Amino acid sequence: MTEWGKREQEQEHTGSLMGAFFIGESSMTISYPSSGARVEVDGDGVSSSVTLPFAFWVGSDLRIIHTDASGVDVLWGHGVDFTVSGGEGDTGSIGFSPSKLIGGEKLTILLADQGDQMVSFNAGQLLPSTIETGLDRLTSRLQGVKEQVSRLVGFKESSRTSAPTLPEPSADGYLGWNETGSDLENKPALSVGTVSDVAEGGEPGVTLNADGSFDFDLPVGATGATGTPGTPGGPQGEPGIEGEQGEQGEAGVAGAAGVDGAVGAAGSDGVDGSTGATGAAGVAGVA
Repeated sequence: MTEWGKREQEQEHTGSLMGAFFIGESSMTISYPSSGARVEVDGDGVSSSVTLPFAFWVGSDLRIIHTDASGVDVLWGHGVDFTVSGGEGDTGSIGFSPSKLIGGEKLTILLADQGDQMVSFNAGQLLPSTIETGLDRLTSRLQGVKEQVSRLVGFKESSRTSAPTLPEPSADGYLGWNETGSDLENKPALSVGTVSDVAEGGEPGVTLNADGSFDFDLPVGATGATGTPGTPGGPQGEPGIEGEQGEQGEAGVAGAAGVDGAVGAAGSDGVDGSTGATGAAGVAGVA
């Protein structure tokens, strides 16, 4: 018997043995949702759940990112910030407190399977449902990878350029292609070098220096026409509101004594008085 014949016989024998170990049937299939393995929800302070259009198994298969009004991202934890219902190879939903997602905030839900081995075979038994579950998990992981790849920068399919290598970050610099256009490199920060005047009618120019600065050659323009004289001063404004009365000043110094006046005229004579009473008789004299 040829070597090939022996292999065919072994395969037939192995297949019959494996057929004896299969128990039951499984027809579960995971399809890729039209919206992708990703959901974005805007907060309103009222909603408390989000329906997921893709299949997952457990809460750790989900990567949920909360973005506040300032654009700061925080990763939510399963059992701390959200709960799950459904899953186990099917679609489901997450639940959370409405106060955790208010207006101006956003929630991004991604399928992010951790990649752990979830299927194992018992000795002497191959269950179709176990194999199906393993294939479903692989499909779910591929969906998560597809979602991540869809957000990466890449070349069009007809490009002959291979993936470039990103250099180490450079403070205040920027990325650019090298002289041959074959890879990326750090470029120095842009700045203005010199600015030179070019005579009227001359050609303008810009020069990029090795340090990343630019030199500008700018033509001098003709002097513009004199503008129209401005309008004379406007009309006088209305009088302002009268201010409040100020505090009374201190008393001034007393003036000098005035000059004595002239002597007045003599008064007229007074009225005569009435006649007095008759006096008593005198004492008689001595004889």
